[in-house]
Amino acid sequence: MDFVVGKGRINIDTTSQIEDMPLVGGFQKGDRVRSLTDFASHHLVKGDVSTVMGPGTTAECGQAGCVCVKFGAGKGRIDIGVKIQIEHIMSLAGGFQKGDRVRSRIDSASHYLVKGDVGTVMGPGTTTECGQAGVCAWNSGRTREE
Repeated sequence: MDFVVGKGRINIDTTSQIEDMPLVGGFQKGDRVRSLTDFASHHLVKGDVSTVMGPGTTAECGQAGCVCVKFGAGKGRIDIGVKIQIEHIMSLAGGFQKGDRVRSRIDSASHYLVKGDVGTVMGPGTTTECGQAGVCAWNSGRTREE
C-alpha cells in the first residue's frame, strides 16, 4: 500500500486491514474493464479493454452513473456507463485490483500506518504471511521517518 509520506512499503491483509473507496458502480481507478458495446464515434468495438481513470467528467455522468476510461492509442478517454457498457476483467485477493484506493482498518507501528490512512493497491502480496489474502503496496520513492 502507498498511504502517505513516511509510511514505507507495507503488505496488507485485504480481509481485515483495509476497505475500498469505490467510484460509481463499485469501480476503482486503475480497474481493467472490457467494453460490452460498440462505440463507432470512438473506434471501439465490443471486447476492447481499457483502464478506469476516475469518475466521469461530463454533466450527464452525474445521473447516468459513469466513469472515465482510457482505451488506448487513437481511442482516447471517454466517459462510459457502468451498468451496461463495461465489466471488470480481473481482481486480486479480496476483490481488489491494482490501483484501487483503500483505507486501513489497522494501526501498524512498524510501517508508520495509522487506522484510516488511505493507500493504493500495487499488486499481489510479496510475503509468505500475506498468502492468498494479501495485496502489496508501497511508498515509491519515499522514506520512513525514523
